[in-house]
Amino acid sequence: MFRNQYDQDVLSWSPHGRLHQVEYAIEAVTQGSSVVGCKGSNAVVIAALKRSSSELAARHEKIFPISKNAGIAVSGLVSDGHQIASILRNTAINSSFVYNREARVAHLSAATARKLQACTQHASRRPYGVGILLAGSDESGLHLHQLLPSGDAYESEAVGIGSRSQAARTYLEKYRLSEMSLDQLVQHSLRALRETCPDGTISTACCTVGVVHNSEFRVLENAEMEAYLSELE
Repeated sequence: MFRNQYDQDVLSWSPHGRLHQVEYAIEAVTQGSSVVGCKGSNAVVIAALKRSSSELAARHEKIFPISKNAGIAVSGLVSDGHQIASILRNTAINSSFVYNREARVAHLSAATARKLQACTQHASRRPYGVGILLAGSDESGLHLHQLLPSGDAYESEAVGIGSRSQAARTYLEKYRLSEMSLDQLVQHSLRALRETCPDGTISTACCTVGVVHNSEFRVLENAEMEAYLSELE
């Protein structure tokens, strides 16, 4: 038996109990540019590398605000990431309208995971080829969630996805991030991201950082990024 006999649609199970199209979607995430996230004592930070298709093309944005209190970073197919961002924004708006407050991060995570998982149960659809790091804050505290194309969702203290992300995870595992402040988290996120670069250098042109602090999500401006990058060893 050849593997491609069981990857014609997402509903075909292999004799080994595998869904190959879901695995292909997860592989698209591992081939995407690196994204890291970490949660500290008073903030959550997500950082992403930006790629361009050529030297003449603009770089894809990888971090998207979702609501006042949450944002995401994506790795994999950026077009799928835009679609997921739209789903999350609609979920956040509906929750705000119904409950008259910002959406809970766990609700955003669960609703998106259900959308991702539903694509693995219809032959007429394909799994989303994107991995998501969801950072946010609500009345229960700070949160960092990882979502996969399979519909699996995990809450983490620190995480890295994308190409060469194992180097970033190895770096983050060395530190007690839960006790760190915002500035320390940004520094460690950038250093972890630098570990994934083949040439070992990063700049404001190729990376973006989003932070959740004081219950608000925002993307750092270039001037702030330059200040943090100048402090890297």
